[in-house]
Amino acid sequence: MIRDKDLQADRIIAHQIERSWYAFFSRFGRLTHVQRAAIPLLLEGRNILLCAATASGKTEAACAPLVERLLSRGGQGMILYVTPTRALVNDLFARLEGPASLLGLTIKRRTGESRMTLSPPPHLLITTPESLDSMLCRGGLSDEEGGHLLSKVEAVVLDEIHLLYGTPRGEQTKWLLERLKRLRLQAESKGWYNHSKVQLVGLSATVADPQAVLDQFMPDGQVVSISGSRLLKQESESSHSEKYAARPIQSILADYVIGLQQKEKILVFSNSRKRVDELTEYFRRHHTDTGFQMAAHHASLTKTLREETERAVRTEQRIIVFATSTLEIGVDIGDIDIVFLDGPAPDVASFLQRIGRGNRRSGMTRLCLCADTTKDQILQYAIIAAAEDGLLCVKPPGSQYGVLRQQLASYIYQAPRLRRGYAQIRSLFGTTLDDKRFRTLVDVMVRNGELREFPEGLLLGEYWREQATLGSIHSTIEGSAGNDVVDEKTGQKLAKGVLMQGGKGLHTGGRSLLVRRHIGQTIEVRQTNKDTFSTDGYSYASGGAIRSDSQALALRRYLGLSETDWPTHRLGDREYVFHLGGPRRAAFLKLYIEMVAPGVRPDVTEYRMSLVGLKREWFTSISVRAFQIEQQLSKELDRVENWLGRPLSNRKLPDPLRREELLSWLRLEEELAALATSQWLVTGQAEVLEYFV
Repeated sequence: MIRDKDLQADRIIAHQIERSWYAFFSRFGRLTHVQRAAIPLLLEGRNILLCAATASGKTEAACAPLVERLLSRGGQGMILYVTPTRALVNDLFARLEGPASLLGLTIKRRTGESRMTLSPPPHLLITTPESLDSMLCRGGLSDEEGGHLLSKVEAVVLDEIHLLYGTPRGEQTKWLLERLKRLRLQAESKGWYNHSKVQLVGLSATVADPQAVLDQFMPDGQVVSISGSRLLKQESESSHSEKYAARPIQSILADYVIGLQQKEKILVFSNSRKRVDELTEYFRRHHTDTGFQMAAHHASLTKTLREETERAVRTEQRIIVFATSTLEIGVDIGDIDIVFLDGPAPDVASFLQRIGRGNRRSGMTRLCLCADTTKDQILQYAIIAAAEDGLLCVKPPGSQYGVLRQQLASYIYQAPRLRRGYAQIRSLFGTTLDDKRFRTLVDVMVRNGELREFPEGLLLGEYWREQATLGSIHSTIEGSAGNDVVDEKTGQKLAKGVLMQGGKGLHTGGRSLLVRRHIGQTIEVRQTNKDTFSTDGYSYASGGAIRSDSQALALRRYLGLSETDWPTHRLGDREYVFHLGGPRRAAFLKLYIEMVAPGVRPDVTEYRMSLVGLKREWFTSISVRAFQIEQQLSKELDRVENWLGRPLSNRKLPDPLRREELLSWLRLEEELAALATSQWLVTGQAEVLEYFV
């Protein structure tokens, strides 16, 4: 039967990877379905995108066969493991260090926070996209040393690839892979290495369109998708009549832990860093008698403080950790007993990542939903319903032209003399930019002082030379202003990116901190047990938020509405139409209203639009064409980029490229068709929809 077939398959694979089997699988004894499906293909040298549930063994499924292939060649070559976050780099290093040591292989990591010496080059190197960019530019070696640090890369693993796809960092990674392939061809031609093939592996638990991901990162690859989901058990369910009642976490979590006899590890996800600070401090102050340790984890806390929290949650038996998305993926924090959601996740994929942190060994996630508003509670249910049916509720992403500036500069910086000929540059970017658009981009960058021209090509201008000195030339992540928070007594840095608009204190990481002085970009603080000061005056700087359509699309589906159903609802003297299309449709409707009703300020959100000052026939009898909206768009590039959460750096692009990128996200023809076929109707969902007014 099935079990016998699985056992037979495991024995065959164990024989095929006899060198790496013990190092990777001896403590498990058997393989997972994911590993049985992926390992034979990777042993053949195939490029694959492996999609499977959280905690299904994807890391071992990728690494064991790649290591086996490396060992079969006498340990020659390098495996490059690229992952989105520094924390995950550290976690993977800890997980893979043991197997690598058992096999006599060297393993190293490279991030902005961990700069291990890479001489000689290791067998396994774990890094982020930004550090890969840096190593491509700065990894030159002598011919005797192998020509380049990455000249022997035979395989690349892209972990948590869904966090890259459709983002500037994903676009950057695509170009970095192309540059790595060119480096490998150079290595073969110069005799640095004996072949140039690079095997690619993508790993993810949540991908809406696997083929689109393949097309971006590995067009000749194949999808290996293993179905599977986590069972959910919701705690503290309300009765049906109270289903949508707001349930603040301050009361729900307090009720849960008071009187809890058994030891538990509790993970609470919130959607902002300041919210994490506030909750950690609140529970630390008011519920210390429960015996639970309270800890915080978010991106503005220093590496030292984040790692303290990670160690605590691994070792402590009664602990509550408050976190943002920084703990959604990868980082090994042990087995979490229950996950609390403080408000709806930003999208369905994020929800799946969050619940995937709970009870990883049992496959059952205990979950408790909390929300300050009824609206957020409704969105929680909508997201869960979509996740249970395996739907991510996303639209295809648009272009990421802003990355072209960074990659053009980085590619030039990689050249030995910091200059490249036009032929080399055009051959890299030619599939994305035709001659006219390439020339337009170069002209603007030269005019802005980013590049300088010489007869045969381009070299870096003052702007990118300065960015290279700072290391910023390797990143597409938007920089954010803000101050460092430093303990005045110890000098320890506690947080970064803090903005003070007034007030005398802050609760960074859940600590009550009294501001002592503000010097330049540094805020000196003193920890205190008193809480007599206001903390309303501080916030965290942000590089901009990606605005997802997922919540609105999930809500439409949850309410049982078809794509053409646009419910209407009158509240007082105002009438609303619920388009339920997300930020992109909202941006389209704002442009459309400005076309048909000049002078009327559009009142549109990602869920609905107000008809105040508007006539129904302007929407039911459409006379506006896509090219006219495109003309309106051209006048408002800054505003529309802001509506869609596009990077601020896009404003340094030529206007034609900015407009083209926005059009790829807005999809005007599709939105006009959706408006033309929309059916405005009264539904029985008024009691739900009014919360989204």
